[in-house]
Parts: sequence; structure tokens; C-alpha cells
Amino acid sequence: MHFARCTQQYGTGNEEMNQLTVLAAGSLREALTGIGAAYRNNTGTDVAIACRPSGKLREEIEHDGPADVFVSAALQHTEALAAKGILADQPFSPTTCYASSVVVGPKLD
Repeated sequence: MHFARCTQQYGTGNEEMNQLTVLAAGSLREALTGIGAAYRNNTGTDVAIACRPSGKLREEIEHDGPADVFVSAALQHTEALAAKGILADQPFSPTTCYASSVVVGPKLD
């Protein structure tokens, strides 16, 4: 997963930050729903999460689709947005997280 913040030009323009718009890879829907709820509970800021394939989301952002945060499943999409100056915090340095599968069950003797 690659997290990146969009510049104000490409963000939602919501200066009061009463809503955070997150565009994220479809595989992250369940995790981000929980994270969004926790963020809302702690800050009072609503979180709108749209989950679709990372490439489609990148295209939306490139064509002025509003996003405060972009969470991509592939680094190539965040790199493409960075190359166009669409992401904040230049030079580009996304936050990268790695997922792994975990199986939880009762201890076997």
C-alpha cells in the first residue's frame, strides 16, 4: 500500500477540513472503513472513502477528481502522480506499508 497526500490544487479544497476524501485501492475497503470511523471519532471530521482499482483512481485524480488522500496498491500510480506534481510533499516520498496474511485460530496441541 502506498499512501500519498494530494496538493491543494488537486485536493477537495475543503479548507475547514470537515470532510476528508480518500481514494483507495478496492482491496483496502474493509480496513479503511474501520480506520475512517476511528478518525471520525477522534477528530469529528467525516471521512468519505471511494474504493476502486488504483489505476482508475489515478486517472480520476489526473483529470481533477477531488482527493485529499490517495492510497494505491501499486507504487507506479503514486509515482505517476508525483511526476506530474499532483502529490504534496515534494520531492515525492510516499508512506509505504506492507500487508501480509495472518491466520488466527485456537492453539493446537
